[in-house]
Amino acid sequence: MPDRDNWTAAMVLKWVLTRDLPTVHAMVELYGAKIISEDSLARLVPEDLDAVMLGYCVDLTLPPGEERAREAVLRSQRVIEAKAEIYRALRRGKLDTRARRNGTGDIEKITSEQWLSLKLQSWNGHDLAVPIDVEQNTLHPRPLADYLTGRVPIDTRPVVWPDPHFIAKQVMDFWPSEKTNQASVGAGERAKTKENETTDARNLRWYDEFNLRRRSKTYRTNEAIFDAMSRDEFKHNGKAATIKKAVNSIRGPKGETNRR
Repeated sequence: MPDRDNWTAAMVLKWVLTRDLPTVHAMVELYGAKIISEDSLARLVPEDLDAVMLGYCVDLTLPPGEERAREAVLRSQRVIEAKAEIYRALRRGKLDTRARRNGTGDIEKITSEQWLSLKLQSWNGHDLAVPIDVEQNTLHPRPLADYLTGRVPIDTRPVVWPDPHFIAKQVMDFWPSEKTNQASVGAGERAKTKENETTDARNLRWYDEFNLRRRSKTYRTNEAIFDAMSRDEFKHNGKAATIKKAVNSIRGPKGETNRR
């Protein structure tokens, strides 16, 4: 079972994407929970990698349609980058992971060399480190459920590692919560003034920062600007729609909302 010191792969991805510790700890608290109804008791399926990716990419605060789809594409690129960062850290030995070989026996360390031919695969709320061939095809000879219930002998090859755990402190040291984005346009200095500012002042600050970034020609789209502003302001992308709405509340009356 994961805890606040030992995270699942899904928790690691959530951290890399959001740098929001309370959100990760909420995943920990719900892991293994049960749903009680009048006549039944059911297991609450925890968030696995696939669930974290879907929840991050689909912004339900946006109306269905082109805008939501465009935002999902932008966020999916960040997910791809985050997963690649995690795999690189594992293969370079920067992160330690531990699990039971084929779901059987004692917990042992998965070496960095093994991660060269492993990838994470989600199944029913679990993430398993599954062997792959040169074409990235998975090689597990048994159903994934068997590895989670101890039905596969420890010496079965190739080896599958169910629910590998990561050391939380290692993860947070490797991806610090206060990571500075050197490409931000003065975001660090302006952040010092935001503690006691009014909503109107905050919106004007965001509007000014948006225009600075737009004039820098660094970003291909306005949505990319809002996404970057959200990461700098909140350490995650989840508030891009809020920033966009605030900025456009000023741009609209100025007749600027159709400008790219």
